[in-house]
Amino acid sequence: MAQFLSYVKSLMCFFNPFATSSNGSRGHYLMKYERRISYVVQSDIRSYPTCEWVAELQKPDGFSNWLSKLKSCTVCRVDHYRGHGSIPHEFIVVHIKSLSDERCIWINRYSGQQKPIIVGDPWRSMDLPTDYDEVKVMNNEQLRTVCRNHSFKLVQYVHLKEGVMNVVDCVALLDAITLSSRNYSLCTYMCWWYSAIFFHTIVRTYGVEDQIEKGPLFKVQGCVVYGRIRKSMVGSNCQLILEPDDHYEMTVEKLAKVIGSDTEVVRGNMKNDQEHQKDDDMLTGMVKKYGDHRLRVHEIFQQNFDNVQADIKWRWQMAENERLEAEIGRLEAENRRLEAEIERKENLRVTKLEKTKALLAEIAQAEAKIEEMQRGMRAEERMAGTVQAQM
Repeated sequence: MAQFLSYVKSLMCFFNPFATSSNGSRGHYLMKYERRISYVVQSDIRSYPTCEWVAELQKPDGFSNWLSKLKSCTVCRVDHYRGHGSIPHEFIVVHIKSLSDERCIWINRYSGQQKPIIVGDPWRSMDLPTDYDEVKVMNNEQLRTVCRNHSFKLVQYVHLKEGVMNVVDCVALLDAITLSSRNYSLCTYMCWWYSAIFFHTIVRTYGVEDQIEKGPLFKVQGCVVYGRIRKSMVGSNCQLILEPDDHYEMTVEKLAKVIGSDTEVVRGNMKNDQEHQKDDDMLTGMVKKYGDHRLRVHEIFQQNFDNVQADIKWRWQMAENERLEAEIGRLEAENRRLEAEIERKENLRVTKLEKTKALLAEIAQAEAKIEEMQRGMRAEERMAGTVQAQM
């Protein structure tokens, strides 16, 4: 019963927003009491494996209008960060806005063979690789504290107009890049490639190339620094630059030293990575992939939403059918009771009728006897009158 009531509540919550969303452009915005959204808008810092985070986004968080809630979380800014050192980590921060509430989604790419985020049934638990990607959800103040404590600084950032990109679009880009990074290895420090391809795909897709703001580490993005030598590992079109040059051996030695591996192993891994990532115009290809994949991911989210509504409707209909069947059973029992009562009263009426008939017959017999007695008495009186007259 409690489960049924929760589904009915979900169904009611699904239909309630339509009363407010049909009369203006605020249909996709959240009401104040719906501002908190699990895995997107929350008060504490939370870390999730990326595929787990995406799978959870596709589940209803207690309300059936969760899809419109997600779409109301729009991306207002995208940051590209880098740490300090010769081989620092680079990552992306996506700023999400819902009404006046803002959160940051910190997206980290680590080493290890990557798996698609959207695979099969997104509702099921996913097997995570040994090393996995991660997202952290925090607010702006928490982001500033983390960057200050770890000496992270901006490479570049860009603002987006409200409503052009939402958190579902962000998921689509995450998945599109994962599908493209077939040979993701520690040796190439693909977090640099990932940060560049993520940032510039958004820039080109939404036409904000002339609005990029440079940060203090703009000139060293995607670079290995070896003494005074700086070797860029990511090109202007986000392709990997792994061709041998004057600094190639130093780069190989530096990578091997950092990861504690043999230089030949590193050299072989870099060659394998180059075979998978050698497209000179990778960015254009990714923009197209993102455009196509974004439609598919939106369809998946919509299908999940429709499945939830269908499931709620089915459960509600089943419960309603059970209620109607119980009501029919109750009415049938009441009908049987009434029929029995009518039959009892009919039998009682027949009995009374028979008794009345018997009584009437007795009365008729009594009346006949009385009449006969009266005739006898009248005859005796006539006879007495006649005798007296003769005397």
